[in-house]
Amino acid sequence: MSYTKTVWVDEILAGAETYNVSGTGAGVTIALDQTVTTPGTGLTAARMNKIEEALYTSLNKGSDIASASALTLGSDGNYFDVTGTTTITSISTLGIGRVVRLHFDGILTLTHHATNLVLPGGANITTAAGDEFTFVEYASGDWRCVAYALASGEAIIGGSGGGADLDEV
Repeated sequence: MSYTKTVWVDEILAGAETYNVSGTGAGVTIALDQTVTTPGTGLTAARMNKIEEALYTSLNKGSDIASASALTLGSDGNYFDVTGTTTITSISTLGIGRVVRLHFDGILTLTHHATNLVLPGGANITTAAGDEFTFVEYASGDWRCVAYALASGEAIIGGSGGGADLDEV
């Protein structure tokens, strides 16, 4: 699911918010005593469900994904186990700004590309079981690794001979 942002609008009244109260007991009526000059965005079950769905999919473990040259991510979460050993050269688009975390169940190669799969150190990376990488889709189908945690606890050694620092990625 691609989330579509709702532009929320405040309700604006012609004057101070005041109410008329009439009746007694179970027959009490409370009515706004001002003219609404700009209607606000209504709080509906559909809008609340949309918010719930966005939170659920952005904070949820998705289905396992079989490795592939062009890795296709699910829309059921943002944390995925990647199974298999096929080299990954690109990741399908989910929407600019999406953040995903990939947990690798085995050994495979992530192939660095200057635009569509930007990796720390500008070099290919061979994963190990338990490695995790966080990617951000910064343009349609273009992903940048912004964080990683290797199962070994070691740093990735880049082309410059040093570990990849998050501000270098």
